[in-house]
Amino acid sequence: MDLVIDGQHPLDKCSKVGSTPVLHVARSAVLIIFIVIAAALGIGYYIFFNPHEPISKPLSADIQPAIIRIVEGASNENNPEYMVPQVATVVIGVNNTVRWINEDYVPHTIASDSSYRDPVSGAFDSRGRPSEEGGAFIMPGMTYEFTFTQPGRIDYHHEPHPWVQGTIIALDTS
Repeated sequence: MDLVIDGQHPLDKCSKVGSTPVLHVARSAVLIIFIVIAAALGIGYYIFFNPHEPISKPLSADIQPAIIRIVEGASNENNPEYMVPQVATVVIGVNNTVRWINEDYVPHTIASDSSYRDPVSGAFDSRGRPSEEGGAFIMPGMTYEFTFTQPGRIDYHHEPHPWVQGTIIALDTS
């Protein structure tokens, strides 16, 4: 049902260019466009120039541990190769977590030659690892991880296979 007043529909009066309702709608549209542009500029400024927020995601999301393989036959003293690599270099804050993977058919442990104790990670010795984290022994097919937070050279060996030896060189990022 259309509303007709004095023979004209009410919208017919608003459709003339220059009439107040058409100018009101045009001004409203310009105001909305201005607000959208201002909001986009404000958000863009906040994202790219805000000194309190990092622009990129933190490094920790992309960090992969350094891998050392305890090779099959490492428990045999006559085996020419025990671990690959035997010397691993890591960079603090980049790849300073090391993961040993036991590919041998017998359990191994990892222990620092100098009783190294990291201020964050604690003792570098798998024998002190809680059972819920795998226990003292790195069983065949299992892993052990340790995160180094200080630069330095850390020599280590395996028990009960002391001939299985390795070195971690932890470098500072600077």
